[in-house]
Amino acid sequence: MSIISPRINIPDLPDLDEGNLDFHSIGGFEELTLFSDESLDRVNLTGSTFSECALNNLSGTDLAWADVRISESSISRLGASVIEAPGLVMRLTRISSSRIGVLHAPESTISETEIEHSKLDLLALRRAKVTDLRLSNCTIGELDLSGATVNRVALVDCRIDSLRLSQSTLKHLDLRGAHLGDLDEVSALRGSLLSYEQLLQFLYPIAAHLGIAVED
Repeated sequence: MSIISPRINIPDLPDLDEGNLDFHSIGGFEELTLFSDESLDRVNLTGSTFSECALNNLSGTDLAWADVRISESSISRLGASVIEAPGLVMRLTRISSSRIGVLHAPESTISETEIEHSKLDLLALRRAKVTDLRLSNCTIGELDLSGATVNRVALVDCRIDSLRLSQSTLKHLDLRGAHLGDLDEVSALRGSLLSYEQLLQFLYPIAAHLGIAVED
């Protein structure tokens, strides 16, 4: 089986004007703007669009990001307890050096995106469409891809304590670069690539799924 790597070519941002999210309204459109050193607790980004923007050193607790669209942008040093982002659309975007408790983005569309040097307690992408995503140098408590359609996704130097794949459809999911803990359903691994060590790790549940008894 030949695995195809994620196809990601995030463009460099041009010169940006400085902005202030205190003046942002629900469903607003932001373009070519730098937002930095702000609290997002008073900002409702529902339905908003960010194109060629940089969001640096932002923080908040319970953030509303439903139906937010982010493209050709960068998010750095984001600190958030919970981000509720159903219907999130993210394309050609890099998230780096961030600490997020829960990113809950069911039925989202993620493409040509990279998340690096970040820690998330829960990254929930249930029923999402995920294409060309790279997770590198990340620690994730639970990665929930239940019901998701996944194509060309790679985990590089990551720790994933719990991986949820129930009812997902996988193509070119490269798990070799991840230290994996718990896996909910080995039958959902079809379309993924494991290292030899990972295969040994899940040997017993794979054998049980196939109806094979293993005894010393």
